[in-house]
Amino acid sequence: MSGEGLESLSLLGGSDDGINCAVALEILRKLANSPTQYVHNIVFLFNGAEEIGLLGSNGFVAHHRWAHEIRVFVNLEANGVGGKILLFQVGSKQPWLLNYFGAVTLPHAQVIAEELYTFLPFGTDYTIFNSMDEYSGYDFAFVRNQQRYHTRFDDLNIPLGSYQHTGDLLLKLVKNLANASEILDISQTQEETEHVYYDFLGLFLIYYTKTIGVFINSITVIL
Repeated sequence: MSGEGLESLSLLGGSDDGINCAVALEILRKLANSPTQYVHNIVFLFNGAEEIGLLGSNGFVAHHRWAHEIRVFVNLEANGVGGKILLFQVGSKQPWLLNYFGAVTLPHAQVIAEELYTFLPFGTDYTIFNSMDEYSGYDFAFVRNQQRYHTRFDDLNIPLGSYQHTGDLLLKLVKNLANASEILDISQTQEETEHVYYDFLGLFLIYYTKTIGVFINSITVIL
C-alpha cells in the first residue's frame, strides 16, 4: 500500500503533500497501463486529516474493508520542502524491507533521522500503520528547507529533479514489493535485532545489525 496525505487548504502545499500525490498518481498510471502481472495487489491510499490527529489513517485501519489485507505500506510525508526524499523510518526487525530498498536507484536514508524523530511530539501516518500487527513498512519525507515548511513558500516551484528522483525510487520499490515472497507471511521474516542503515553519498545503501554497529563504534573509540 502507498499512502499520501491531502490537507493543504490555506497553503499550496507543494511538498506537503502535493509532490507525493502527483508522483503516486503517475506511478498508478504507469502500473495501470503496464501489461505486467504482479503477485500481490497494490493499493493507493489518498487520505487527509493527518495534521489534526492522524484521523485519515486511523479511519482507514479502523473501518475500511481492505485494511486487514494490507501487509506492507509506503508512507509519503514532508517535513521540509524539496530535495531528495529521505527514508527515515522503516519497520523494525524486518531487514528484508531494507533489502528491497537497497535495490532502488540512488537510495537516500539515515537511521539517525529515525532516532531524532522519536523525540518529537507528533507522528505521521506511519505511526498508525506501524501499530498494526500485520503491517510493516517505510516512512519517507522531504526534509530540506525546513524554514519553508508549512508556509506560503511551500509552493509549486519544486525542482523537477525532486519529482524524478522520488518517482524513480518509489516506482522501482513498489514493483519489487509487489512480487516479494516475504509479504506472504511477514511474521516469519521477523528478526530479534534492529538495524542501522544509511546511504553512501546517495549511491547505495549500507545496513547492518545494531550489534555490529556497537562493535564498529567501540573499535572506532579504541582507535
